[in-house]
Amino acid sequence: MKEIKELTGLYSLSKTIGVELKPVDNTEKLIEARKLIEQDEQRAEDYKIVKDIIDRYHKDFIDKCLNSVKIKKDDLEKYVSLAENSKKNEKKLNEVKKEMRKQITDAFEKNSFLFNQNLIKKYLPGSDSVSEEEKKVVNKFSKITTYFDAFNENRKNLYSDEAKSGTIAYRLIHENLPTFLDNIASFNKISEIGVHEYFSSIETEFTVILNGMHLSDLFQIDYFNNTLTQKKIENYNHVVGAVNKAANLYKQQHKNVRISLLKTLKKMILSDRVTPSWLPEHFESDEEMLTAIKAAYESLKEVLVGADDDSLRNLLLNIDNFDLDHIYIENDSGLTSISQQIFGYYDTYTLAIKDQLRRKNPATKKQRETPDSYDERIDKLYKKEGSFSIAYLNQLVDTKEHITINEYYRLLGSYCREEGKRKDDFFKRIDGAYCAISHLFGGKHGEIAQSDSDIELIQKLLDAYKGLQRFIKPLLGHGDEADKDNEFDVKLRKVWDELNIITPLYDKVRNWLTRKIYNPEKIRLYFENNGKFLSGWPDNQTKSDNGTQYGGYIFRKKNEIGEYDFYLGISADAKLFRRDETIRYEDGMYERFDYYHLIPKTLLGKSYIGKYKEDSNAVLSAFNAAITKLQLEKKLVPKDNEKVPTYLKRFKQYYADFYQILMNDDIVVDAYKRENGKDSEEVLSAFKDAVTELQLWKKLIPKDKENVTKYLKRLKLNYAGFYQILMNDDNVVDAYKSMKQHILATLASSIRVPAAIELATQTDLDIDELIDKIMNLPSESFGYFPVATAAIEEANKREKKPLFLFKMSNKDLSYAEKSSKGERKSRGTENLHTMYLKALLGMTQNVFTIGSGMVFFRHKTKGLAETTARHKANEFIANKNKLNDKKKSVFDYEIVKNKRFIEDKYLFHLSLKLNYTQPNKFDINSKVREIIRNGGIEHIIGIDRGERNLIYLSLIDLKGNIVMQKSLNILKDDHNAKETDYKGLLTEREGENKEARRNWKKIANIKDLKRGYLSHVVHIISKMMVEYNAIVVLEDLNPGFIRGRQKIERNVYEQFERKLIDKLNFYVDKHKDANETGGLLHALQLTSEFKNFKKSEHQNGCLFYIPAWNTSKIDPATGFVNLFDTRYTNAEKALEFFSKFDAIRYNEEKDRFEFEFDYDKFTQKAHGTRTRWTLCTHGKRLRSFKNPAKQYNWDSVVVALTDEFKRILEEAGIDIHENLKDAICNFEGKRRKYLEPLMQFMKLLLQLRNSRKNPEEDYILSPVADENGVFYDSRSCGDQLPENADANGAYNIARKGLMLIREIKKAKELGKVKYDISNKAWLNFAQQKPYKNE
Repeated sequence: MKEIKELTGLYSLSKTIGVELKPVDNTEKLIEARKLIEQDEQRAEDYKIVKDIIDRYHKDFIDKCLNSVKIKKDDLEKYVSLAENSKKNEKKLNEVKKEMRKQITDAFEKNSFLFNQNLIKKYLPGSDSVSEEEKKVVNKFSKITTYFDAFNENRKNLYSDEAKSGTIAYRLIHENLPTFLDNIASFNKISEIGVHEYFSSIETEFTVILNGMHLSDLFQIDYFNNTLTQKKIENYNHVVGAVNKAANLYKQQHKNVRISLLKTLKKMILSDRVTPSWLPEHFESDEEMLTAIKAAYESLKEVLVGADDDSLRNLLLNIDNFDLDHIYIENDSGLTSISQQIFGYYDTYTLAIKDQLRRKNPATKKQRETPDSYDERIDKLYKKEGSFSIAYLNQLVDTKEHITINEYYRLLGSYCREEGKRKDDFFKRIDGAYCAISHLFGGKHGEIAQSDSDIELIQKLLDAYKGLQRFIKPLLGHGDEADKDNEFDVKLRKVWDELNIITPLYDKVRNWLTRKIYNPEKIRLYFENNGKFLSGWPDNQTKSDNGTQYGGYIFRKKNEIGEYDFYLGISADAKLFRRDETIRYEDGMYERFDYYHLIPKTLLGKSYIGKYKEDSNAVLSAFNAAITKLQLEKKLVPKDNEKVPTYLKRFKQYYADFYQILMNDDIVVDAYKRENGKDSEEVLSAFKDAVTELQLWKKLIPKDKENVTKYLKRLKLNYAGFYQILMNDDNVVDAYKSMKQHILATLASSIRVPAAIELATQTDLDIDELIDKIMNLPSESFGYFPVATAAIEEANKREKKPLFLFKMSNKDLSYAEKSSKGERKSRGTENLHTMYLKALLGMTQNVFTIGSGMVFFRHKTKGLAETTARHKANEFIANKNKLNDKKKSVFDYEIVKNKRFIEDKYLFHLSLKLNYTQPNKFDINSKVREIIRNGGIEHIIGIDRGERNLIYLSLIDLKGNIVMQKSLNILKDDHNAKETDYKGLLTEREGENKEARRNWKKIANIKDLKRGYLSHVVHIISKMMVEYNAIVVLEDLNPGFIRGRQKIERNVYEQFERKLIDKLNFYVDKHKDANETGGLLHALQLTSEFKNFKKSEHQNGCLFYIPAWNTSKIDPATGFVNLFDTRYTNAEKALEFFSKFDAIRYNEEKDRFEFEFDYDKFTQKAHGTRTRWTLCTHGKRLRSFKNPAKQYNWDSVVVALTDEFKRILEEAGIDIHENLKDAICNFEGKRRKYLEPLMQFMKLLLQLRNSRKNPEEDYILSPVADENGVFYDSRSCGDQLPENADANGAYNIARKGLMLIREIKKAKELGKVKYDISNKAWLNFAQQKPYKNE
């Protein structure tokens, strides 16, 4: 392949299109009379009941299976041994866990019946655990078992042997076994003190559970096998509760004794889904919501602030009394949050830990040469640590200047970094917020959802609870620390489990108070059909029986302007509207869509006229008999006294098919050599022996299990002479003729397959040729035949199995009707889904085939029609688009907000397969690489999902020259050239939504605006790819980045990428003829089908992904990047920092300070790239800070670097003309206070990107000059370099794409391209610009 325009028709993929259905004629009355909506609504409710019944059945099955499980004692003991040092033994420990999980899941091997139709049809109705009333509900689904397909698929996951949370094996091995092990350690400790005096009474109390055992027997590792089922878990937890009760009694008498408590095991999966009675699935009224809030507060009060030592408040106040070496903070966002609260930086602990890891694991010589790999190693070591003890974290930082982590928790959330300030602690916040809503409990309130003040008060209470959850969560650690302080851990986890009820309460309250004014929920309709309703559209293939098999009929009918309208018919009658050749088409008639899905094998099976197997056997038997009749075993050997030449001449004349085989036989060859080719008895004898040994005649006989096609092909190919002889045998002729007539008759009867009818006329073909052609017949057949109008009307009115008829409608499909009424003046470009539908149902084509369908119903929202906003006809409306010259518009029809929700709606979803004749998979990546190697790619589009721009685009050529750079904030419409400021609109909307989220107000719908923007952007980029023969390069942002950025509505990165892939995997230029390349029937396929955002490679077709490292904050002219750590931690480290510079001086001629350095003295990250640079205080920077004068909102000031440095040095009493490096490094005493502002100054000097909102500025300014002494400044660099910071990001992303292209072009094998886009390779590429010299 040489260009991307060749990437068409490569693989098949599925799409789903949706249209509205408008009931026709008597349909609405039929639906109401038969109460079909009510039936399916009841089915949806019954579904919930049956789900609970199925879950109960699963629980019984799980218990039954687990009762027979006994995990090997060797594995349990091995687990105990390895768990003592889980970090060191991680790999072996995981192997043991895997083996134990398998032992558990092996017990569920015979569980397939739980996930098929027999569960509903057979097992639940036959179960003693299901009541008669429940069985009645279950039986309603006996003909519609597919209703549970998705639910069953979900439940299948419970039985997985993978290490996934939410599975049975994970619950037992990864959650309960570590707890069980902790309890053994705790029990052994408390057995050594006076608590053991209570053990005999516990044994008496639990005689039945212990069953003759001693209490200590429960705390041996092999007893774990007695805690696998829910009942056994409950028994164990009862005993644990009794031991803890005894421990608490003992502690009351011995106040100063520390006692390790035991933890309860988690309930078995499906048994753990119990919610309090006061918390319904969803709220139906304000009173129900308030009751739940009050119940939650009352139930948590003792747990949180009770007087005993176990309350959360007392536990945190007394945290110093526990072993801080064994209270762990989990290594996740909780640790970074604590760091942010204490130090103002999220990564203070992270950097300190990594620093220690570097000391313990110094870089090898090889790693010093490849610093990227060393940093990756340190990162892996850091991430491997699941948690860190409080004592360890405290010793990493300066606790003289900052509080310790235990102090942070003792302050109960009241800590504030500002000196002398304190916030209310979480418990005061909760109590204060609860008191503030007490007036609501008296019932003296209106509708709370309409009162912003009441909503704010309720949110404040629940936010306080959620804040407390986030506050204590880090203290839970990773969970599998073997040496944790069990007493603290048990008490905290008990509180955590109780407090966790806040999460569902929070969600349900918020959902109730922010519920939309309209109801978007819809239900699926079945119209009295079974579970396969609309699962396909194929008709039976015979003329006498051509009804649809799955309840759906599609029709078309010409409309007012001579185009076709399309209709969906639904009926439980599978034999409506048969093809009738006597009916002639007339204008205004319906035509029925006639779809036939051919499985070629059926023409040789159930559709075969006659019996195919018997015909085949008859032909093969006839050939066998004819071969026997030839008596070849006698005729092939030499006759008595026959001379060799005579024999060979006869053999050649009559048995030429075997001649070469015979002449190559070793016996014959050896005899010829011995006799030197002479005629002799020995040679004749050799021929005779060879024929006997080879048994040549048997090669003509059909082999075992050889079918007719293969046999005839083999005979014709290898033994053509004998084939002609055998075909003259009378018995062969008769059998062959009979079978061929049956095949031709079968083809002639396939009236829905034109290709089969055509094949039936080719009587000169042999049987094997006919069968080959049958197997290659097209699998799909489309057509229409007319249906008498009277037949449609009759079916639509009858009582028994009537026809429900709907017209398909959307903006495009309704054009004819609306234009004829004068309501539409122009058509516009049709929606792509409309084009798909029309091509599928109205064109002769072999690209689209029809899939399954679903019909939904959505009730109108009660009362919405009376309250929704309306703009009356001919009234002015203000335009939201500020770039529109027309500030107001006027329409001659009424505009109703949320119009689609003020009417009942029927909706139709139809799946279709595109390129259905092509395979499901295709290696598009290799083809694109081939195109790149062949010079078919001429440009690269770099996409920066920016900070100041929604999306920024840079188009470069293969020499690195910028061809185009532009922001995609403001987009121009293709048709009327109007510009829309999408960034402005999205910013405004998102500001409203942020405020709404903060205060639980109803959130404005941003989806439609976002969808419109993304569609427009994807259209622009796709068009550019084809126009410029370009690939697209995107940053491979890690999932954490995407999730973090998605909190801001405007950052639509993930959706953008998904939409781009969806567009490019079947790219249609709607303005091209359907049959042109890029047109509807020859769409370009520039990517593979979207699967997920986990990118295991750098490519998806014409999309390439590159690492995000240093694309936006890099000097595009010199390739300089900031690799310094300029944060001030203490004076010693600051002095060490400045001492590493080669020189620091003031250049009086140019009025600037200069810092000469070699990166190798500071970091290994630049090793192998340019390391010697000179930083200059050229230009001005923007310093951002939280301004106390503006309520701590972000503010910024302009800083002239040279002036600022002069000021600091002057205050420190330093002459700028002296050796500045020595002067700074000799700071002592009070002078050292200037080191912190100097480090802040260095941070500003190295700040390439400078941004602020008011006034709007965003530029990059480099602190290093290029070879011509010019400092890159994006504001004045011209159009050959990036014009702003986001443009710089897009440009460098494109340049990283250029690196990929170069790697592909120089690769020896396109299937094994090794992309070197490491940090080192990128810096060398950006600094050396090798593409400029090619």
